[in-house]
Amino acid sequence: MTESELEEKLLTKGFITAVDAPELDKEESGQALREKLDASMRDDDKEPYLVYELFDFQKGIIKGILFNMDIIPSRQAAMDKLSEVSHNPEIKLTEEAEEEIKTIGK
Repeated sequence: MTESELEEKLLTKGFITAVDAPELDKEESGQALREKLDASMRDDDKEPYLVYELFDFQKGIIKGILFNMDIIPSRQAAMDKLSEVSHNPEIKLTEEAEEEIKTIGK
């Protein structure tokens, strides 16, 4: 997709994935694309709040998403959308695992 097509998709659908821009599945290039699109959109007087995230899915799959927080309001919503469109099931933690993680973080 062209840069303008990526920008349009971010403004209308609220996200892009590696299907649109393969570099999103790599941290450095995904972040660089976020910075490039953010600067370009600001030059055009558009000011979406763009966030780039990599998410871990089952079977060790890592996928990236660039999303517009004006449309997709949270990191969890972005993960849900990426899981849906990439057909990768999210890692579900048990309550016991969540408690262990909280304890480790203290």
